[in-house]
Amino acid sequence: MNISKKFLSGALASILILSLSGCAVKTGNDKLQEVTNENIDGVIKNGVSTKTEIKSKLGGPGKIDFLNNGLEKWEYDHTLKVEKGINYVPVVNWFVKGTDDTKKSLVILFDGDIVKTHTFSMENGETMGGLVR
Repeated sequence: MNISKKFLSGALASILILSLSGCAVKTGNDKLQEVTNENIDGVIKNGVSTKTEIKSKLGGPGKIDFLNNGLEKWEYDHTLKVEKGINYVPVVNWFVKGTDDTKKSLVILFDGDIVKTHTFSMENGETMGGLVR
């Protein structure tokens, strides 16, 4: 009987932890998930990094474009949406629910095979829903 109580307590604790931790949905380039404002210049060096090096570090871009001035533009995006714990509270989640969102965007301009310049941005936000929103 004592083992059953321990098992039940452990199972309930596990369910509680899992329900409060939320689920995550990722879209875009997974390698961009590890890139931050602090380390981007270690990943890409203007005037030095090549297309081959960028592809080996980040994979292929989500979009390639050519500008009127002859530069080639590569775009990378990554979005992470983590469900809020309130989404798992019965009845309450009818009224309020949502996700904590992180969106990263990287644009690289190439002059031939070499990086001319790059820009990186990261935004944190939230998406809210339910009857109240």
